[in-house]
Amino acid sequence: MQPVDAHVFDIASLQVGFSFRKGVEANEDGNYLVVQMKDLVGPTVDLGSVSPVADEGFRENHMLESGDLVFRSRGSVFRVSRVGQTDLKLVLAAPLFRIRVRESVVLPEYLAWFLNLDSTQTELAAKARGTAQKLVSLAELGQFSVSIPSLETQKSIVEVARLSSREQALMEELATRRHTLVTHILESTVRFPRSLS
Repeated sequence: MQPVDAHVFDIASLQVGFSFRKGVEANEDGNYLVVQMKDLVGPTVDLGSVSPVADEGFRENHMLESGDLVFRSRGSVFRVSRVGQTDLKLVLAAPLFRIRVRESVVLPEYLAWFLNLDSTQTELAAKARGTAQKLVSLAELGQFSVSIPSLETQKSIVEVARLSSREQALMEELATRRHTLVTHILESTVRFPRSLS
């Protein structure tokens, strides 16, 4: 099956996060946890850093579920983070966008991978408006064209991308440890010169 092109609007529902009129005020007695820009760490939403808040009249369309994607609509990058498996009552804060895919057509992991591609980021940046702070509108995101292969191919792409990211992380960890070891050896030649004889 050849990949087909579809607009984001055709494969997912889009929703702007809840607008907190007085800003987000943490409330330890709150029943909800709010996802903000600071909680978007790489490809996943950091559920360990979300803040508790009291109900301000949140609606169902402001809530996040497992598998939802969160889109950065402002800034210099417009990346997507995915909500992992959770039973927490999560509410999304504006100006972030919620993307909820129709999984019969596209996998959320695949859409996140596609939107986070460097080439996609370049295209999104070209569509962004504003001077001091760039903004991609909900309409622009909805009209963005996505190349969609078969679900089987999507699964393969997601898995290979996951393994590649894991390999890169391991290589970076190895390089850091090697650097630490070399630095320790070089330092020992200065502090304990006899250890080399």
